[in-house]
Amino acid sequence: MIVTGGARGQGAVEAELLAQCGAQVMICDMLEEEGEAHARELCDAGYSARLDRTA
Repeated sequence: MIVTGGARGQGAVEAELLAQCGAQVMICDMLEEEGEAHARELCDAGYSARLDRTA
């Protein structure tokens, strides 16, 4: 599952819930460091990528 804005807030909660349900989660956010940290918290279920609409 791809979660945009998943580094914090509602997106982070959604990423956690998806991971708890067994999904592999890709956290896409402009907040690269926060996204990577949250993906590490999800262990094997999380990955991260920088998402920037200006790039």
